[in-house]
Amino acid sequence: MTQEHWLTLKPQSPVCIGLHKAARFISSRDEIPGSVLRGALARHIKIENGADHILEIVSKMRFGFFRPSQSKDVISLPLPLTAQQCKRNPGFGPESHGIFDILIPFIAYEEMGRGTPWLMFDVPLSFACKACGFKMEQAKGYYIHKNDKFKKVEIEHVSQTKVSIDRRTKSAKEGMLFAITGISEEIMFSGRVWGPQEYVEKLEHAIECFGIGALTGRGFGNVKVERRKDAGIGTVGDRVEQFNKKLLEVWSDISSLAISEDVPEEPDATYFTVDLLSPAILRYPIPTTRLTLTIAETEYEPVYWFTEPTFVGGWSPALGLPKSTYLGAGSGSTYVFKSDLDMNTLVGNLKKLEANGVGFRADEGYGEVMICHPFHLEVTQV
Repeated sequence: MTQEHWLTLKPQSPVCIGLHKAARFISSRDEIPGSVLRGALARHIKIENGADHILEIVSKMRFGFFRPSQSKDVISLPLPLTAQQCKRNPGFGPESHGIFDILIPFIAYEEMGRGTPWLMFDVPLSFACKACGFKMEQAKGYYIHKNDKFKKVEIEHVSQTKVSIDRRTKSAKEGMLFAITGISEEIMFSGRVWGPQEYVEKLEHAIECFGIGALTGRGFGNVKVERRKDAGIGTVGDRVEQFNKKLLEVWSDISSLAISEDVPEEPDATYFTVDLLSPAILRYPIPTTRLTLTIAETEYEPVYWFTEPTFVGGWSPALGLPKSTYLGAGSGSTYVFKSDLDMNTLVGNLKKLEANGVGFRADEGYGEVMICHPFHLEVTQV
């Protein structure tokens, strides 16, 4: 299995990951796609070994998305689409009313109801703010978990105004004033790559040598790379075990509210989630936002899924042309599956799934997944 490496990028100058260019304004996206790192590595290989060696090395690696963080000590993760916050006072506590995840209570309620939960319970499942009783809304963005406290990542932007230089007169070119908005050097980025140790070292050198993103020749995108020994999220096996343990606890609590005696005392299978950390291009056989898996030669359909559509495109510097645009499932999408496989077989296959990703263009970081996202365990407001 390909070795996983967690890296932290510490900018020494603002970073501009080109999102779009409108007239004389260039903006930046908030995360770094894997294709940006792959491009830096390809440039380094071309200079050091020649263009003929690019495919040989790059094909043995996979590059994940790198997400913004305000701390070098912990990684940041996108909130799943099942995360909810108070509509009146949103955000993590204690200043706000907190954020929690509805997925595990939803699974327990629906699975106990066996398709007809209204026959098992007096009232439908609904969620309200525990602090004030007001309505809930979806929480989006990135978060970090440090010292048992949650914090949303606030992304700081900086703007600079530049002017083009006329090569003939060596002076400012009339009518070519433009503004660039990048991400402040106070923001760090954390993510993972997969590949042999020697190639990851090449990647680290390439990033520090050439920088990342747009306008590296004008002072943007200078970064230092740090290797992380532990991402602090546990192994795949740990996360699957914790997810099912929390499901059993919530199952017991909700079953006590049932009006029917025909309620299962506990889940009859092992449940797990596949959470998208980046957009995924899924085509089975036509574009879709639904994910299906093949585990141990058996095809699995999701029991439940929470997703939203997005469009995935991009630009190819090598060809000087835009890449094809696809319909995809957005970052934060969550797919719930259940299986009767023994734990060792299941976990072994899920590890491979995390390493390989799902969908098309996975080598660029699209379809990056995490099994049993840690935030699903937060069933009360934090």
